[in-house]
Amino acid sequence: MLGSKNQFDQKKIVDQFMESLNGAMNQGIHVAPYHTYVDVGTHYGAYIFAAHRRGYSKIYGFEASAINTSIAHRILQQQNVSNYRIYNFAVSNESGNIVKLRKLRDIESTGQYSIIDYSLYENPKKKMGEEYENCMTISLDRIFDLCDIEHIDTMKVDIEGAEYDFLMNKDLSRIRTMYIEFHCGPTKNKELGHYLSKYFDIYGFYTALDHNVVNSVQAGGIDVEDIDFTQEIHYMVLLNKSVPRPKVIHNHPPEEHPR
Repeated sequence: MLGSKNQFDQKKIVDQFMESLNGAMNQGIHVAPYHTYVDVGTHYGAYIFAAHRRGYSKIYGFEASAINTSIAHRILQQQNVSNYRIYNFAVSNESGNIVKLRKLRDIESTGQYSIIDYSLYENPKKKMGEEYENCMTISLDRIFDLCDIEHIDTMKVDIEGAEYDFLMNKDLSRIRTMYIEFHCGPTKNKELGHYLSKYFDIYGFYTALDHNVVNSVQAGGIDVEDIDFTQEIHYMVLLNKSVPRPKVIHNHPPEEHPR
């Protein structure tokens, strides 16, 4: 059974939540209207809380770990957030498969799991533990059906290497704005980045190389060829090419943090 004492260290959980919340409220750009938000890789629910604070009316989370799902529910309920739903699924290219979800080890943060074998993704820094839980997969198309939505205004993707299988060769035309991390290794990172650039303009990214945030407010954004995909992309800000360029709203820190 998954669940060591260290996993349930309340201080670490709160610290991780607050760190994620700070990122959710301060990274990238948001473009109105704020209707539908889909959080893929919910972790402890910080991005759901940020979406609630920003005014999204429909918020959906997808989290592979039953442990993380339970923690996220508890935190969000304590903060009186009710306009959300979290589904305990691992996202992938197909729905209905049962996969093993393993905890990442030798990392400082808590609650990080993956269904990916990192040895296949040129990413030796990420190591998997031996303990696992079984979970069911869901595809992007099925997410639209399950949530009964036609479009996604904002989708955040942080799924520890599964982003390639989840998004590659999928129809992304119904997603207006995306925030994504890349953990697939250099080859797949670059391939996925180029595929995403067919649908989206890139308006910001952050790599593990120099810890510098690169943003652009110019039409067309950043050229995908200028991005070093040999580094893990800790986040990338994407705006659908088909979306008219209304006034861009930059993030601001929340007025008060949850306790």
